[in-house]
Amino acid sequence: MKHFITIIERRLLKKLIANFSEGDFAEVLAVNSRDEFGELSNLLEQMRQGQQNKIEAANEISNGNLDLQIKVLWEKDMLSKSFQVVMENLNNLIFEIKLITDEIINGEVSTRGNPDKFYGAFKEIIIGANTTLDALFTPIK
Repeated sequence: MKHFITIIERRLLKKLIANFSEGDFAEVLAVNSRDEFGELSNLLEQMRQGQQNKIEAANEISNGNLDLQIKVLWEKDMLSKSFQVVMENLNNLIFEIKLITDEIINGEVSTRGNPDKFYGAFKEIIIGANTTLDALFTPIK
């Protein structure tokens, strides 16, 4: 016998999906049912958990924590892949700035970062650092 989604179940789903569409993934819909409502609820819960994990990762990254493992759920999980690229770019930027800093501390005042390793705003940061170093050290020479 087929079970049709009841009015209450429909309202719960509608509210949950509306919350998701507004970026709110906090609410859990726990359903112990093996019918189509239960299956749909389980899929929505998987989506909610995946988004909640990405939200937590974004918060960590925004606070400077780049020691995260972002799990790509499948080949079309573009948000997770984008997070990985952002973290890679930030780590490369940190490495480049640290390289410049270490060289200057060791007396190599002509060392500059390589902006060609970067794109967009990341490239602008290296160009800005190089320009600042030129302004500081050119008069000294």
